[in-house]
Amino acid sequence: MDTLTYIWVLATAAVTSAAVALGMLRIWPVWDRLADYQMGELASRFRRLSLSDEMLRLCLRVWGVTWVASVYLLWFVADMPPLAVFVGFIVYVAPRYILDYLIRSRAQLLRDQLVGSAAALANAVKAGLSIAQGLETVAAETPQPLKAEFDRIVFEYQHGRPLKEAIDAMRTRLNLEEFTLFALAIEVALERGGRLNEALERICTSLREKQRLERKLTASTAAGKRAVMLLTMAPIGFMVALSLFDREYYRAVFHLLTGQVLLAVTCTLVYLGGRWAWKIINFEF
Repeated sequence: MDTLTYIWVLATAAVTSAAVALGMLRIWPVWDRLADYQMGELASRFRRLSLSDEMLRLCLRVWGVTWVASVYLLWFVADMPPLAVFVGFIVYVAPRYILDYLIRSRAQLLRDQLVGSAAALANAVKAGLSIAQGLETVAAETPQPLKAEFDRIVFEYQHGRPLKEAIDAMRTRLNLEEFTLFALAIEVALERGGRLNEALERICTSLREKQRLERKLTASTAAGKRAVMLLTMAPIGFMVALSLFDREYYRAVFHLLTGQVLLAVTCTLVYLGGRWAWKIINFEF
């Protein structure tokens, strides 16, 4: 390759890269709106739990690129349309499972932290502090992410918003049963008086019991979840291992259209069976 050709290739690559970058800058806002619409309530719930909106935006953009690239490579480059359809479907539904897992993990962490914080607030009220002073004291000692929620209440109260409205906003935004009980107990105490510390102590007892039952349920179903994961991966792993050692099998499965269709059907049945089994053992009470 002479110098002129080399320069021409570099210039073409630079112009192409710049065009792709400008195109992506125009596409991203449209894609962000489409992704938010597709994720629907999950994306809204993700934000209401004070999870990073920038992380959500980045993950949805990576999801879009991965979805288009996987379908394109399998369909047009590897010439495997049936498998491209299956992989495209899996990549398409994957964000819902990931977001649901992150939301559940965040909600569980908030519930676990609320047990100790509610007990600390009960002790602060019993010691003679007002509810606002007690929340400020508890917020200083509470770990994240619950600390951010208490800090928001304290900040809004210190800047003139009524304490009841600030707590009610937190209850509506988080939309968690445990936080609803916690917020309603405080709101009733603010409106009608009463022994807030006793109400909070009863809530703590209920939360601890629910926490104990959830951990017992998790331990009881752990073996079943591992079995489902193993049984789901076993057929696919078997096909991959066999294709590595048998070239004829590899050609029949990955090069012939009939083999690709059978592979896609097998993967689909494995996915449906694994999802069905997971729903059976992953129930909630």
